[in-house]
Amino acid sequence: MQIWTAKAAVIASGTLPVQRSVRGALADIAGRARAAGLRPPATVVFGRVVSLAAGLNWFERRPLFGWTVLVTRAEGQSSGLKDLLEEQGARVVDAPAIKIDPLPLPADVRRALRHLTDFDGVLFTSANAVRAAAAHLPGPWPASVPVYAVGPKTAEAIRRAGWRVARVAAEFRAEGLARVLGKKLRGKTFLFPRAAQGRDLLIDFLSKAGARTLLWPVYRTRLLPPTADLRARLRRGEFNAVTFTSSSTVHGLLGRLPRGERARIFKKTRAASIGPLTTAALRSLGVR
Repeated sequence: MQIWTAKAAVIASGTLPVQRSVRGALADIAGRARAAGLRPPATVVFGRVVSLAAGLNWFERRPLFGWTVLVTRAEGQSSGLKDLLEEQGARVVDAPAIKIDPLPLPADVRRALRHLTDFDGVLFTSANAVRAAAAHLPGPWPASVPVYAVGPKTAEAIRRAGWRVARVAAEFRAEGLARVLGKKLRGKTFLFPRAAQGRDLLIDFLSKAGARTLLWPVYRTRLLPPTADLRARLRRGEFNAVTFTSSSTVHGLLGRLPRGERARIFKKTRAASIGPLTTAALRSLGVR
């Protein structure tokens, strides 16, 4: 009878975000595994090594262990967020809700770029704008022309392009950048590379302060509605959370869904927003 009292453990889907385990005596471990709903693939461990489980079971103690999180960022831009989520134990599913399409260089901007030192500053409100603008600016950036950034990610992209950042707005939107430019703006001229369909708040602010802005549309954001399969998974509640990192990701994933369908999805699933503008977009569609 002694063998049946030996320690045993069953670990299902080991090392995956859906890993689950049970422990007990050899005599009752099969029943415990059935009661817990464990399914193959699984590993069964016997004997004294089972007593080490408490010290080794760090995997299942991570904060997001067992969660499945949908990431909606543009293709090729989700790796940083994905890594952070997986470090916390989540299983991450990529489903880009937007696509970034670079735009050709307008003739007036092409002429202006030959005389960059005529500008009193260049304004960046997104890392996407930095990457798109850098493709048209192979030469060194004039040290006399300050570069302003919204938030640390945009500033990081500017530095990777080889340019020095003059100021970084703590508030991650155009309003924050307007505040760091100061009040003595009359007669100054700024270059503003951004999305074709961006907000005009910063341009209006500079105009009222007596400054001139050359708008440079460097990319267009294309919305990617969810596939039929993804919609079905959302309706079934397969995701614990959906992350939204911009207003456009909100409208890409949810904009074409009926209000009732959105309501049913987010009864089961959490919506996670990066900031106030994204939150406002979610609320406009009835999502908390």
